[in-house]
Amino acid sequence: MRHNHLFVMSLLALSLALTGAGCWSGSNPVAEKAKETFTSIKDAVDRSITLKCEYTDESGEKTVAYIKGKQIRMDSATEGDQGFFHGIIRDDKMWIWADKIPEGMMLDFAKVTDDSLMMGDKVIRSQDDILAKFEEKKDTCKQESVADSQFTLPENVKFTDVQSEAANAAPPAEAATTSTVK
Repeated sequence: MRHNHLFVMSLLALSLALTGAGCWSGSNPVAEKAKETFTSIKDAVDRSITLKCEYTDESGEKTVAYIKGKQIRMDSATEGDQGFFHGIIRDDKMWIWADKIPEGMMLDFAKVTDDSLMMGDKVIRSQDDILAKFEEKKDTCKQESVADSQFTLPENVKFTDVQSEAANAAPPAEAATTSTVK
């Protein structure tokens, strides 16, 4: 009897030690809750917490956004004449398309040299600027699992680099002026 009692006590002590060291395979509710909470969008990105944000933008458009690492996907929640609008931001580029149109646009943030790209009242020159804009919407975000396929571009849409097209369409004198502006 004494031998069984020592065995049970030893097993209990080992279980407590493993749980405290983070080696126990059982769930730790306090640790799980801490993993789910985030203090900012940057905190969530840094800690690889995947988010779903549902908000109404400055123009009254309802949008659902997914943030996974530094990748962002935005989908309009209201269908327009051209279908639902979608955007994927990754690799310091942004792709935009609509469901009912086989063509979309691609924007390379490295080529943005002016203040013409805005998100609300914030000038956007990089993927980090968009993540910073989401800080204002942090309270609309919650942790949610998101498949990697959400950040894959649709194969049935042809994307055009709008900056290259604009540079090619500009008259030679204007193109030369534009290229020197920083």
